[in-house]
Amino acid sequence: MKKIDVIAWLRQQPDKTFFEVVYESAIGRGPDALDRAWLESHVVLGYAVRERSDDALANSWSSELVALPSDETRPYDDDAPLCEAGRHCGHELRSWSKWIRCPLCGEDTHAT
Repeated sequence: MKKIDVIAWLRQQPDKTFFEVVYESAIGRGPDALDRAWLESHVVLGYAVRERSDDALANSWSSELVALPSDETRPYDDDAPLCEAGRHCGHELRSWSKWIRCPLCGEDTHAT
């Protein structure tokens, strides 16, 4: 399989599937081996967002990290929207589930 095929497949997926696949494929990624002895890290995914306006400088960018569900036994439709919002570790979180796992620290939290 070529890189272009992987990209084409990912672009066809609904948000839920896209984030699940990328998070799972990123497990174990982080800084090089020399840094792993003293750094803890993992890949997080998110959105950069800002309110639309005629004056682009009037509204600053913020980020929302995408959080996977903490209860993986509960089924969600593949087309489930990322409409649940939460906050943990000082960051805004977004998910398709109300019960989520913080992508930074791994603790369970609640979205509304």
